[in-house]
Amino acid sequence: MGEGKTPPLNRITVVLGHAGSGKTEFALNYSVKSRETHKKVAICDLEIINPYFRSREQQKELTDLGIRVIANTFGYDISEELPAVSAKIKIPLQNKDYIGVYDLGGDDTGSIILAQIKKELVEEDGLLLLVVNIYRKETCDLKGIISQINRIEEKTGLKIKGLVNNSNLLEETAMNNIIEGHNLLKEVEKERGIPLVYDMVQDKVLSRFTKDNTENLSLFKVKLFGRPSWLSF
Repeated sequence: MGEGKTPPLNRITVVLGHAGSGKTEFALNYSVKSRETHKKVAICDLEIINPYFRSREQQKELTDLGIRVIANTFGYDISEELPAVSAKIKIPLQNKDYIGVYDLGGDDTGSIILAQIKKELVEEDGLLLLVVNIYRKETCDLKGIISQINRIEEKTGLKIKGLVNNSNLLEETAMNNIIEGHNLLKEVEKERGIPLVYDMVQDKVLSRFTKDNTENLSLFKVKLFGRPSWLSF
């Protein structure tokens, strides 16, 4: 895939993953890359579980880039912590001019919010992408990843259609960590028939790769938006 502009695989993309998987970083970067080739892009923050690293916290930067941010009913003020979802989340589904990216909170528990837009997602052939960091306890092996996929699909009645490898150890991330995650998710692809579509990599990590190392990877280069300085690379 390379590391340049990444056109959306579908007009509507839903990004899921365990807390700490990097799903929000992926959703933010995916929205920014989509904006490079599309006039109207909206990111819908459906995070109602984890209070950290949410898309809505990057509202100003995203708005400056021409990306519409849709979050809870009350906006972005003192009531932004309330687990209330705005009816505006249907705007990208109903307005065909938009590329819509949905940042979904949590794993199977957070994914139940998809019930509100399931009909539209089915009609739009929405793309559900699961972001996986194999260095998280819940998704450290084949069994754990497949178990997560099964739970999400059972809760939502929707199918995961793509995998995103975000295997990292923060500033300790090395080339072999990305490759290890890639190889494990290729096993999941073989087992479940769900393709690995992206290998997520941060600039500073990418500089440690050689052309030979990246030959079989589908690189998706990211800028870190939501991570505080004490956790940054």
